Amino acid sequence: MRISHKVVIRQPVELVFSYVTNFKLTARWTAEVEETQALAAEPVKVGFIFRQNTNFTFLKLALSHTYQVIEYTPNQSCLFKSIAGLLTCLVQYRFEPHPEGTIFTQEVRSNLEDYFEGKAEALQAERLGRLQSDLASLKALLENIPLTRC
Repeated sequence: MRISHKVVIRQPVELVFSYVTNFKLTARWTAEVEETQALAAEPVKVGFIFRQNTNFTFLKLALSHTYQVIEYTPNQSCLFKSIAGLLTCLVQYRFEPHPEGTIFTQEVRSNLEDYFEGKAEALQAERLGRLQSDLASLKALLENIPLTRC
């Protein structure tokens, strides 16, 4: 399954990138993430490893996955993949300058539909709706941060 959504956030790319790639803050804007733990020394860079505990309420399923950052270009993109856990996931964050701030795009590829045969279309719609809601939360959160120099 592949889903993607983008949002314009009225903050500079540097601020959005810094916030989003601080994975310990993910639970503040992603409803299903309960906790993120760094398993490698910071700062985030290629090879950085972290674990996320997630509660998929619609599935009544709690999961833990370990991810590794496999591409990292400051203020442009961050790509990470699951290296342990039930699902195979690949997540990409992209950051682009925009006249009003930053275009933030999140793309998620996973094999979640493999576990729900015959429900792929409904599952994809639910996952896209969740992603849209999460990015709306991120936008609201970041647009209420006073503009400071990063």
